[in-house]
Amino acid sequence: MPRMNTSTSLGGKQIAGANGKLDDCNLQPMPLPSSLQVRSDTLSREQKSKRTSGSATPQLEVPGEATKPLRHTRYCIVGLLTLAALRGCAVNVYTSPAGLAWTAHMLSCASDGIAMVGSLPVFATNTISSCVHHRCLGSLLTLLLTATVCDIGAVIIYLSAVGIRGIFSLMGPIAMDEGAPEAVAFIGVWECILVASIALEMALCVSAWKFYRVFRESGIYPPNVSSVRVYKEVSPLEFLCEAEDVALLSDQCSACNRTPSRTTDILPYNTTIEDPKLTIDGEVLPDVLLSRV
Repeated sequence: MPRMNTSTSLGGKQIAGANGKLDDCNLQPMPLPSSLQVRSDTLSREQKSKRTSGSATPQLEVPGEATKPLRHTRYCIVGLLTLAALRGCAVNVYTSPAGLAWTAHMLSCASDGIAMVGSLPVFATNTISSCVHHRCLGSLLTLLLTATVCDIGAVIIYLSAVGIRGIFSLMGPIAMDEGAPEAVAFIGVWECILVASIALEMALCVSAWKFYRVFRESGIYPPNVSSVRVYKEVSPLEFLCEAEDVALLSDQCSACNRTPSRTTDILPYNTTIEDPKLTIDGEVLPDVLLSRV
């Protein structure tokens, strides 16, 4: 008699019968117990939290000497924001300047916007650590210096368009036309906005420099100061390049100063040394000697 293919089912799995074959058409994954599922979910959450905490930038403690410059920079940023609002009100209320004067004001407005946008992430409380970690302080100094130079250029353009004599002769009547009392009518609205812009940007640049210098002298910036060659003294050249570049330039200049010049390398000709080309039959020829000297 042929053997019957008998199999028994255990937990959803088919066990081979007498013919040794496994009937896998009804195979289904066995569900995990509820306790194991809860434990695996807990472990996955802990691993995700560890990865997130490990990848996050550690919070940086601002030195005590940097709190005052930090506060001043924030005041300057608020002042620039207020000035931008006043400039918008002046456009709608007063007569806008024309020609090169309008170009100067647009350049000043653009430099104010660049300074504000560049400074907000650096001097926010929650992003200072990230900015230091990504080495943004040196770039901020270059940005603020560029914005200040652009604002100075705007003032020069405005003075070249109006003229120094013209601005002093027209300043009073223009201010009176804009509604200022005669006793204090010495500067117009647009001139006042231009002066305030350059004053706030210069103050912001100086405050950011003080903030940067404290971080450099404390060894906080650059973040990998232990693995790079930088000088503890802060150079004004760091407005334009990083501290490592300043140290490299200083080393190159020192090497150039230590290199002896051509005047010290070449020894003067000694006429006391006997030279066979200067003598004929033991007599020194003065004409040849003078030509050699």
